[in-house]
Amino acid sequence: MLAVGAALFGLTFLASENERGESYLGSTVIKYPTAASFLEYAQVETANIDSVENAAMDEDEMDSLLMDMKNIQYDTAFNKQDTSLKGLQVPKSNEELGLTADGVMPIAFPNKDRSIFIPLFQKLEAADAQKKPIRIVHYGDSQIEGDRITAYVRDKFQKLFGGNGPGFVPLMPKYSQISVAIEHSDNWTRHTVFGPGKRPHNRYGAFASLSRFTKELPDSMITDSTPVVTAWVEVGGSKKTRYANIRAFNKVQVHYGNCNYPTAIKVYNGEELIVNDSLRTDGAYHPYTIQLGATPSNLKIEFSGIQSPDFYGLTCDGNYGVNMDNVAMRGSGGTIFGKINFTELDLMLDGLHTEFIIMQYGGNLMPYLKDEAHAKSSASWFKSQIYKLKQARPTAQILVIGPSDMATSIEGEYQTYPLMEYFIEQWKGAALEAGAAYWDMYRAMGGENSMISWVEKEWAAEDYTHFSPAGMNAISSLLMKALLLEYQYYKTNQGGQNAAQ
Repeated sequence: MLAVGAALFGLTFLASENERGESYLGSTVIKYPTAASFLEYAQVETANIDSVENAAMDEDEMDSLLMDMKNIQYDTAFNKQDTSLKGLQVPKSNEELGLTADGVMPIAFPNKDRSIFIPLFQKLEAADAQKKPIRIVHYGDSQIEGDRITAYVRDKFQKLFGGNGPGFVPLMPKYSQISVAIEHSDNWTRHTVFGPGKRPHNRYGAFASLSRFTKELPDSMITDSTPVVTAWVEVGGSKKTRYANIRAFNKVQVHYGNCNYPTAIKVYNGEELIVNDSLRTDGAYHPYTIQLGATPSNLKIEFSGIQSPDFYGLTCDGNYGVNMDNVAMRGSGGTIFGKINFTELDLMLDGLHTEFIIMQYGGNLMPYLKDEAHAKSSASWFKSQIYKLKQARPTAQILVIGPSDMATSIEGEYQTYPLMEYFIEQWKGAALEAGAAYWDMYRAMGGENSMISWVEKEWAAEDYTHFSPAGMNAISSLLMKALLLEYQYYKTNQGGQNAAQ
């Protein structure tokens, strides 16, 4: 036994460590500890998140802060501004050096120019004052599934700038919806640009997915005997969400395209038939608007035809103010926008009055990065996706939210992925170079090994990747406070002092 132990220990001197912090033995790539890691074993030091806990707000505190911000009289001279709003200490410049004095991670801007958000806040205030719609689209991976994070931010923006409704709803949801009640017939199929079920074309629209109620048949197979197929969806206000503004909506739009054969649409509000019409058959993208007097308890939309159009989804909104969409893409790294037909992406973003785009990606790439070169090339590819969205909607401001801290087991201890900080540096650099703002969720959480502390506090799941409901509320409040820092900067500088007039 001693001889075997000595031989095994001797092999540790032949092992080496790669860029990911993992120890391997020889060219056969067998995981094996190095002599240093074996002899100098030390327990991983978790991050101190006291400042994060102090900065995170519960719902009542955040709503009180929003009320203060609506009522405060701002001094137009920023340097004279009293920054005593509870929980919102405003830095006089964005030097990107870390957390503010009260624990908030500020948003970073290209060339440190915070003024690029001034047009956004002008439009938000004008939407409320002039009773116009304005749209925010929140793209992301599984961290935002089921309206997580989006619902919180949407509610706060709607309280500040008006607005109602949950925004985008897929006709065939693949995950639980907390912000809207939706049911559908069982003959729908779902197709996405970011996963299985891809179509022979790239016309997925701004929501990166579509649903159909028939297979797409070639024209040669469609005859007078081809059967008519009927499908339906039912939508109504959700009882699961705590946000009253989100539960209420009175304008539903059906977004569709690739409609080349007659398709009937009937809409029932309860038992009452309120729409009996047909969709346009020119093959182009169109929204079909259903205007309602009040939030429906059960709105049934029925389609009939021999060949299904592509349905990009529903939007359930108010007539003015903030409409905000949650577009979750499980498993996506955010590198899909260049694969979407540009014409329809452009038409949808324009027609929806999109002025703010949030891109929350990176977490799905982290476990598969091989080395620094791979991390750098991934960030470069993501930069091209930002350019694509800017090209499609030049007037919209873009905010990139970087990945959270993520932990993996290394030598039996959970710790931050070794390439995480380098990858985030590249991801942030790509966003800023492309002209987008950047919010560092990793550092907002507390940085290296903060995920371990979040798991211990039950703010994150034991997969060391996803947030728990309590953690989701905490990270959402930190994001909202970062956005409010910029809104207060805008107000104190009065970049649009008469914007709402």
